[in-house]
Amino acid sequence: ERPDSCVNEPVPHMLKAIKDAPDAPSPFVWVYPFREYNEATTAEELNDMFAEDWWVRGAIANGFPLCTVVSTDNFLLHDKSLYAGSVLVTPVPKAGTAIERALLQYADEGGKIIFYGKPGRAGDALRKRINIAVTDDAVQGELPMIVRGNPAGTVLVDPLVCSGALNTVLLDPNGEAQVLAEAGGKVAATAGPNVVWLRAIVSSAYTGASRLQQHDRTKYYLADDLAREAAACFGWDIRYDRVNPAAPSPVNML
Repeated sequence: ERPDSCVNEPVPHMLKAIKDAPDAPSPFVWVYPFREYNEATTAEELNDMFAEDWWVRGAIANGFPLCTVVSTDNFLLHDKSLYAGSVLVTPVPKAGTAIERALLQYADEGGKIIFYGKPGRAGDALRKRINIAVTDDAVQGELPMIVRGNPAGTVLVDPLVCSGALNTVLLDPNGEAQVLAEAGGKVAATAGPNVVWLRAIVSSAYTGASRLQQHDRTKYYLADDLAREAAACFGWDIRYDRVNPAAPSPVNML
């Protein structure tokens, strides 16, 4: 009993998608927790889901070429050789889950993964892999940002949209994964063999509208850009030179 337009409008797009379907996964594959998000019940889980999705939205809008998605449940069923030419991009999984075990095994066997989100829900093995510990003290607001050891301006951390303030530090100064970015003295990203972790700082503000408003690039460092820094760790160097500092980033599809 739906209006015809509800059926007719998406049909051309679906037909084009079928005609142009890729013959292999793209260079970056989103391993997305559809079921886990659907089962979220606590305020923290919902806050995490909001922040993680908005961070990915910002990463894509700022040039990170994330063009293929698979659910965590389907990923578990696949022959992992399907992803040999890709970098997986996925939220930090909960400790003791099948997807956490599968992702750790995948990394152990040489697979490349970008984890994003708060590490508090991760198990000890994953925290050791990304070399991150959670502390009781946290920082928020306007913070000096350092990326690859170089000053990168100021990042604005709003706990409302970032699912909390920053409270992450290195677990082991001599660990395999080392600091890729830090903000206000806290670790915002680490990079190690086959694995990168990003805190997923949302560089957008809630203004009362239905969508967040991206921070002013001329005033703040956009943490969305850390996704491209992570891509560079795996050989994908995507950068922009702006004549106009306020110009939006091109969006890439690979």
